[in-house]
Amino acid sequence: MSLHSEGEGTVDRKVVRPVAWAVVILGTAVCAAVYGRLVAQGRTLVPPGLIVAGVLLALVLVLYLLPPTLVSATARLSDADLLKAQNEVRTALVQALGGVAVVGTLYFTAVSLNDTRDGTNRSLELNRQGQLADRFTQALKGLGNAEVDVRVGAIYALEQVATSSADHRLAVVDILTSYLRDHDRWQPSGAVQASAGVTAPASSPLRADFQAALTVLGRRAPHDTDRRLELPGIDLGGADLRGAHFENADLYGAHFAKALLNNAHLDRAILYNADFTKAVLDHASLTEAVLVGTDLTRAVLDHAQLRGTNLTEAVLIGTELTGADIDKAELTGVRDITPDQLGRTKGKPSALPALGAGIGR
Repeated sequence: MSLHSEGEGTVDRKVVRPVAWAVVILGTAVCAAVYGRLVAQGRTLVPPGLIVAGVLLALVLVLYLLPPTLVSATARLSDADLLKAQNEVRTALVQALGGVAVVGTLYFTAVSLNDTRDGTNRSLELNRQGQLADRFTQALKGLGNAEVDVRVGAIYALEQVATSSADHRLAVVDILTSYLRDHDRWQPSGAVQASAGVTAPASSPLRADFQAALTVLGRRAPHDTDRRLELPGIDLGGADLRGAHFENADLYGAHFAKALLNNAHLDRAILYNADFTKAVLDHASLTEAVLVGTDLTRAVLDHAQLRGTNLTEAVLIGTELTGADIDKAELTGVRDITPDQLGRTKGKPSALPALGAGIGR
């Protein structure tokens, strides 16, 4: 009997255990390689088969391989004490394995919930993008509608799309500027003769869809990536542009007669030969704007910012300039400005106009 047991123990030590160790090591390496590949593919959720394989390998290691190895390193023990010590080691390892299992379960549950949340967010984002695309398409169709109310609604729908999606923002700005260029040009028919010899049209109420487009463009938050607004020759007579943002805009030859531009932002705007007859620009900012040849007849620029503004050959008949800052402004060739008007301004211009006999006509 003892020989038989000793033979079995010898077979166990020399064959079974080394094979078991090899299986555990190889299996662990395979599981680690498979999981690493899944992670590299962006799949953090562990397949059930891989979990089962890992559990089986851990059980073999904890219940069969480690206890004899750990106990054999201790002092000499009787068979009963050896078995008892091995069982105590198994109990401790099983408890430790249970703790690891709990932590692992919590970890993979958190990963699963995170993946679910990410999937839900991606789905919601795709739905949102799809809805924005539909709204964008419907709004474009509305711009071509014969009813002005429908066109106004389409313009404000485009604004909502631009606010909700940075990808659509520049497209909406381009569409609205193109809409204004194509439909709202200065038509001089029915013009009246200005006192300075400049032909200016008699202003008529601005169409509701044009006003809506200008309102949307004017209240957008400027970005460094914005392109220059290209609106040369546009008819903005009588428009309400209070507080509007038109920095750097190209408004060459535009018509602003009787427009409301209180607190408007026209810094560095191109306003060659524009018409601001009777426009209200109090507290407007025109810093470094180009107003060469611009007609400002009877316009109100009280407390306007004109620092560094180029007003060469501009017409200032009866222009209100009380408190306007003209520091470093270019006033060469300014027409019909009076000493009283200059006296109401502040700042030191880079060049003064020639105050000749024809002033104050």
